[in-house]
Amino acid sequence: MAARSLRLVGVVAPMPRRATSTILQSSFVILHFNRGAKLAMKINVTLNGVPRTIHTEPGENVRHLLAREGIVSMRNGCDAQGVCGACAIVLDDKVVNSCLLVAPQIDGKEITTVDSLATHRDLSPVQSAMVDAGIVQCGYCTPSMELAIEDLLQRDGHYASLYRMQFEGAAA
Repeated sequence: MAARSLRLVGVVAPMPRRATSTILQSSFVILHFNRGAKLAMKINVTLNGVPRTIHTEPGENVRHLLAREGIVSMRNGCDAQGVCGACAIVLDDKVVNSCLLVAPQIDGKEITTVDSLATHRDLSPVQSAMVDAGIVQCGYCTPSMELAIEDLLQRDGHYASLYRMQFEGAAA
């Protein structure tokens, strides 16, 4: 029986019996397994204000990657078709569907999720207003709606002042 081997960029390496890793470049790692090799990469992101380094596969879906990192506020509403918005994140000040992104697209970027809105179990003003108005419905897509409203208020001062006037008027 011939020994199995893996050919990478002109280098022939025997396949090990258990997983090992070999660093080929600064951001890519080849993981060798008995049945083949898996390409992994290292990406740097700022996630909810905290710089992080994440090891991932180049084709990994960002929603899955963030869930693996413990951010579970994004929902799967359309099976990665990008039509529902339940998996929305703010990527460099733009609301995007995380199900339509792959890992290399977020390298060096800043990501904000709804997890950053509340602090110490206290609701943000947007979250409180949604609860007070009774618009939380079933709650499945509510986190993405909260994130989109928060982003709108931060981007557009006109809407933010209208929101403040409405909020202060309701509190009086």
